[in-house]
Amino acid sequence: MGKGDAAGGSLALAALIDSHGGELIADFQAHYRLDLSDVLRPDSGLTPRRTLLLAEHLPSGSATVAALLGGPEHREWSTLAHLLAALVDATQAGNWQRGGGNGKRPRPITRPRPRRAGARAARAVSRMVTANHRSA
Repeated sequence: MGKGDAAGGSLALAALIDSHGGELIADFQAHYRLDLSDVLRPDSGLTPRRTLLLAEHLPSGSATVAALLGGPEHREWSTLAHLLAALVDATQAGNWQRGGGNGKRPRPITRPRPRRAGARAARAVSRMVTANHRSA
C-alpha cells in the first residue's frame, strides 16, 4: 500500500465527521437509508472507504454539500437551480437591452456565494477520496 490512510479512509472520514457529522448522519439516512454509525460495526459492510465514496456522491442539494459550500443557504441551490437563475438573468437582461435600455437595469437573482473555507473543504474531501482510491 502506498501513501494514504492504511485503514482505508478512516482518518479522512474522521475529519469529515468532525467537521460535518450532523449533516452526514442526516444525509445518509435521507439519501441512502443507512445509519452512519454502522461504519463502527465490523460486520455491517459499511467501511470507511465506502462511506467516503457515498459522501462524495451526495446530491448537490444535500445538507453535507451545503455545509461544505458555506452553510444551509446553499441547501436548495443545486446545479439546476443555478442554471435556471442564470437563464432568468440572461432573459431579463436581453429584454431590457432590446427595449432600448430604458429604465433601471434588471437586478440578477440573488444566489448564495460559496465561502472560501467551504470551497476549500469541498476540494479537500475530494482529494481525500481520490487519495484513498490510489492507496487501494
